[in-house]
Amino acid sequence: MCQPKADVARTLVQIQYRQLLRTGSEFQAYNFREYAKRRTRDAFRESKDVEDPRQIQDLIQKGLKELETMKVRPHFASDGSRSVSHDEAGENDAD
Repeated sequence: MCQPKADVARTLVQIQYRQLLRTGSEFQAYNFREYAKRRTRDAFRESKDVEDPRQIQDLIQKGLKELETMKVRPHFASDGSRSVSHDEAGENDAD
């Protein structure tokens, strides 16, 4: 018989997996996009047999940090260039 907490954790893990794959697929550069997808799949495969609730919670937290990192990482174009904000270009500096 499945425990309710286990069902909730499983659902959270499934949602996080899809979010990580979806966010990784948003990278414009092929290498970044493929690396993010491969890294996500590998990490989840490595952890698929974890049953300890504490370890599962730690892995979920680690995944959330990865997701945030992926969301704030600049999106590089396929030629390796990236868009630069006005602040980075120094256009908002007071002279």
